[in-house]
Formats: sequence, C-alpha cells, structure tokens
Amino acid sequence: MRTTQHILSLVLVLLFALPFACTDVVSHLYVGNGYNQLLDCTLPQVAIDVVDDSDPGSACSAVCLVETKDAGGTVYTSTMCPPYPRDLKLNGDETLCSAALAARARNDVCLADGGTTNPVPISDSGTTSAEAGPSPDAGL
Repeated sequence: MRTTQHILSLVLVLLFALPFACTDVVSHLYVGNGYNQLLDCTLPQVAIDVVDDSDPGSACSAVCLVETKDAGGTVYTSTMCPPYPRDLKLNGDETLCSAALAARARNDVCLADGGTTNPVPISDSGTTSAEAGPSPDAGL
C-alpha cells in the first residue's frame, strides 16, 4: 500500500511539474566584432549577449552597437539581424560608429603585434617638394 502511495505521489508531482519543464524558450547568441579606437580596426568576433528569440541570421547590413552600461562604451559592429541586445544602443556614438563601420567595411582586423590587416592610408600633406624647401642633405 505504501508503494502505491509513493507511485501516486510521484505521478502527481510529474503531472504538475511537466508543463513547466517543457516550455519552449528560444534564445541565441548575438555576435559581433569589437572596435579598437586606438588602432582603428575591428577585433575578432565575440558573443556580445544572449537574445531571446530565434536566431535571425547574419544577412543584414552592418550596424554599430554601443555598450550603454560602461562609461567608455564598448563599440561593436555586427551584421546580425534584429532583435538587438537590450543593453546596447544602436548607432550610439556617431563619430565612433562611423569609424567602426568604416574599419569593418575595409576589412581591417587588429593584429596581435599591434598592426592591422588593412590600415587607412596616410593622406598626403598637400605640399609639393618645391614648397617643402631645400633638402636637408643639400650642400653636403
């Protein structure tokens, strides 16, 4: 008789708990590339946050997301489609986001040695050699 009560108790617990155990909570990792402002290049792809919803894929146009929790605000770029992580502001800092998206567009990745794979070319100062004056080696 005691065994029957245990089995009946177990069945009742399972019947009560089963609906709660079988919820379909869907979430995915939202991934993107950090931006190194000093080197003006993108960092390797990382998981930024877990987002509730099914994975929308990465076929959207690149966006810039800025961390709003930190004072400095980490900047990320990503081609993942919405929904975006809640704690990140879409196109937060206009200047930083423009630079981060430009680095992503030119596929400029930060390297471990402090260099980058595709740096921005140094622009010409606009002066000609005649305007620059005589060569320091002139007259030697």
